[in-house]
Amino acid sequence: MTPESRKPDLRPQLRELLKWYDEALGHIAAGVIVEPVEPERLKEEHALTARLLEFPEADERGELD
Repeated sequence: MTPESRKPDLRPQLRELLKWYDEALGHIAAGVIVEPVEPERLKEEHALTARLLEFPEADERGELD
């Protein structure tokens, strides 16, 4: 792969999006929920988001190679 054809590193933007999503899930779980089944689904999504937030940092540390 030549330097000209390198794809941009989207990890910083992805990290910020995931942090925003994680924060939004926290606000929703704190009491803005109206559906009875939502709390469990949001807990699962919150856990998934937390795990996804670990990936870019682990990659930067070289732990995913």
